[in-house]
Amino acid sequence: MTPWCLMASLALALLSACPPAAMAGGFQVSPTLMELRPGARVASFQLANRGDAPVSVQIDALAWSQSPKGGDALAPANELVITPRRVEIAPGSSRQVRLALDTDAGGGGERAYRVRFRELPGVTTGGGMGVATLVEQNVPLFFNAQGKPELAVDAHRDTQGRLWLDVRNTGARHARLGGLKVWNANAQPLFAKGGPRYVLAGSQVAWTLSGDYRVEGGDTVVVQLGDEAKRTLLVE
Repeated sequence: MTPWCLMASLALALLSACPPAAMAGGFQVSPTLMELRPGARVASFQLANRGDAPVSVQIDALAWSQSPKGGDALAPANELVITPRRVEIAPGSSRQVRLALDTDAGGGGERAYRVRFRELPGVTTGGGMGVATLVEQNVPLFFNAQGKPELAVDAHRDTQGRLWLDVRNTGARHARLGGLKVWNANAQPLFAKGGPRYVLAGSQVAWTLSGDYRVEGGDTVVVQLGDEAKRTLLVE
């Protein structure tokens, strides 16, 4: 056996002899969407560890806004009190996390947040080699959820002939759309993507729709947002 083959065989034998490191089983968050009516100030989430190793989770709250050019924007939400901010969950166990809205921040219309649950790196056992995949879940949270969304949509084209939609929500409540589909005037599909997609209350977003199609100004397209009725739009 050549020296190179001998070294390769030895390395393979060493790797085979090392047991894989114990992997964190991750965690589950329930519910995955929370909408609280006016007057409710406390949101409660349940974190469950279905794996066979302990899990450490960090919880952060982010204020959520939208703009046509910047899309989604997240910023620290100091008006939310999180208890606790970090939890240790034993295998097969669950923990509860509460987020309370400060009494001075409850007025006005609907308030949108993203609650981020991040698994923290743990100490591997067994001394072996392995790659741990850390779980992160981002859960929408809405306070003062009432009324209904009111959506208006315009169709435009960019300089390359791609379609983009200008979507405005003038209603008092966010819109949660299960998907987006677009056809041309001949009922040929141009674009389809599953959801969910959100348009926050009082916000305006712009969605560029990728694909090989091209549209011209004056073309007709048919757009369906989630389960809403189809809209026939003229491309500007």
